[in-house]
Formats: sequence, C-alpha cells, structure tokens
Amino acid sequence: MAEIDPLAFQKGFQATQNAFDSARQNRLQDLLFSEKQREIGQANALDSLYRGAVGADGTIDRAKLLTGAASAGLGSRIPAMQTQFAAQDKAQIETRKAQLEAGLKQFEAMGQLMGGVTDQASYDLARQQAAGILGPEAAAKIPAVYDPEAIKRNVMQAMTVKDRMEQEYKRLTFGETQRHNLATEANTVRGQEMTAATARRGQDLTDARSREANALQGDLKQLQLQEKQEKLQEKDNAKKAAIANAEDALSVVDKAIKHPGREAASGVSGTLDPRNYVPGTDAKNFRVVLDQIKGQAFMQAYQNLRGGGQITEVEGKKATDAIARLDTAQSDAEFLTALNDLRGVMNAGYKRLTGKDYGAPTGTQTPAASGAPKDGATSKSKSGKPIVFRNGQWEYQ
Repeated sequence: MAEIDPLAFQKGFQATQNAFDSARQNRLQDLLFSEKQREIGQANALDSLYRGAVGADGTIDRAKLLTGAASAGLGSRIPAMQTQFAAQDKAQIETRKAQLEAGLKQFEAMGQLMGGVTDQASYDLARQQAAGILGPEAAAKIPAVYDPEAIKRNVMQAMTVKDRMEQEYKRLTFGETQRHNLATEANTVRGQEMTAATARRGQDLTDARSREANALQGDLKQLQLQEKQEKLQEKDNAKKAAIANAEDALSVVDKAIKHPGREAASGVSGTLDPRNYVPGTDAKNFRVVLDQIKGQAFMQAYQNLRGGGQITEVEGKKATDAIARLDTAQSDAEFLTALNDLRGVMNAGYKRLTGKDYGAPTGTQTPAASGAPKDGATSKSKSGKPIVFRNGQWEYQ
C-alpha cells in the first residue's frame, strides 16, 4: 500500500480551504454589492417621490409622499419620514410662537407708551422712546405731528391685531399641550405593555408618531389659514387708512382753494398786505393751511397713494411740480392753478382707490330737479365721515 505524502496532503487541503474562502468572500462581496444597489434604488425611488410631491410653492404633499413610499415598498422609511415632518412642524410652530411673543410685548409696550400721550411734547417723547421698542427704522415712520384722531385710529387697529395674535398664541400653546399629553400617554402605554409582543410595541410607537404628526400638520394648516386671514385683514385696514388719509389731504386742498385769505396771502399782496402778519386774520390763517399741505401728514397721504399704484408716474410728476409751485410769491391765479392741479392728481388716485370721486356720497340721496343734491344735503364719505353738500360740491362737516 502506497504511503500518503503528508506534505502533498497538506498542500491539497490548503488549496481546498483557499478555494472555499475565496468563494465565501465572493458571496459576501456579492451580498454587500446587492445591498448597496438596493439602498441606491430606494434612495432614487424616494427622490422621485419627493419630486412628485413638491408643489409649485415649495410645499410637500405629505399624504401623497407617504402613500407613494408605501406603494413603492419603502414602508421602513415611513417612520423616519414622519418623525422628520413632526420635527419640522414643531420647529415652525415654535418659531411662530416666538414671533407672536415678541409682537405682543411690542404691542403692550407701545400701548403703555401711547396711553400717556396728551400733547405734542409728550408725543415727541413717546416717538423717541418708540425707537427702543420698534427699532429706529419702524419708529421713523411714526408721523411727527401729534394727531389725536390718528392715534385713536391706530390704537383701535392695533388692538384688533393684538387680539388675533393672542388668540393664535393660545391656540398654538393649547395644541402643544395636547401633543405633549398624547406623547406622555403613548409612553405610559408602551411602559405598561413592555412584555407584549415586539410587533405590538412597534405598532404603538408608529401610532403615537402618526398622531403627533397629524396633530402638528393640523396645527400648521390652521396656522397658514390664520396667516392668510391676517394678511387679508391687514390689507383691508391699510386700504381704509389710505382712504382716510387721502380724504384728510383732499379736504385740506379744498380748504385752501376756497379759503377767504388766499388772495391776500398770494402775489404782491402776500408781501405788502399787513393782514399777512396779523394773527387771527384770514390771510394769516391761510398760511397755516398752506403749511398743512406742505407738512408730513399730507405728503404721507400722497406717498401712500403713489406707492399703492393709485397715482401714475405722469400724475406723480404733475403733483410734484404743483407742490413746488405753491409759492405765495406767485400771482393768485397761478397759485390757484397749482392747487387745482394738485387736487386733480389726488382725486384721481382717490377714485382709483375707492371707485368714486372725492366727496361723492355713499348713502342714498333725494336728487334735486337738476339731478344734483340740494344744498345742505348730508351723507357719509367712503371712510364713514359725515359730509354736507354746499355750493355745488360735497364737503366735510
């Protein structure tokens, strides 16, 4: 019987072992490669689902995305996606709450500040202190002239906005408490059922996450609706304020046009007539009206109409030229022409804003035989102010 060569046997065994190890290594590499391909395929599928779920405004249709993930066999990715959505919603709500808190503090501080305003001196002091509350840029937009009626209107508008902000803040805080209670309840249930099957624990966790995600999504939709309503209300308030300011400005121009002291205050009379220098005379009083036209409140009303698109570029140049021509050194005829030019531009902007000429009544009137209201007829302007018909036109009472 031939003897077995131990060295040859060892070499053969080693060769077999090497072949086995090589095959096993190849299988392992194949598995790793397949797993990597699967991950890449899932990532590509998820990217495709995201592209299909993103709207034109950049928002994600979450229901569509999650349904697509389930249909594409990506169910294992859904819990992580829900957690991510919940975190995003929570961050948005926290950011909004912080904005509301800051805004409410500003409203509170400005309310206390304006509550102590009684005259021009206290108003000037309040404007200086407002810079520390609203910031220099916002405070600079506060009119320089003390106007009790304007302050009253602004306070009423601010109270309306403040009430809405407080309601929204309470709703967000209540929703956050509900979500916390749901999470606490879910944790308690999971703790009591620690010995239950793994599938049940996993289902409980998924349900809790789904409830929290749904609650956050509902809060976010409500928040978006609230913001939309606030923007509409702000737009309406801004329009009402622009109408009121334009009416105030137009009433000043009309007052200047019909003022009994205009002729004495313009042209050569504006320099030589002693009535221009005596307090209480019509000529001296006219200069006060002229200062109003050149003042900040009037210019702000004009800029609001121009900035809102109610005054065209051509009309804007005409108005600017007219204001520049409001020099009492001119003849009364030229001065009156400048006033009428300015009124025409302001009325055109007012008409585009309200759909009617300034001074036209909003209530029903009994027309005279000629079709025009009778002298003494009363009504209300677009902003609700009482007006009366005199000398062929509507005026504020």
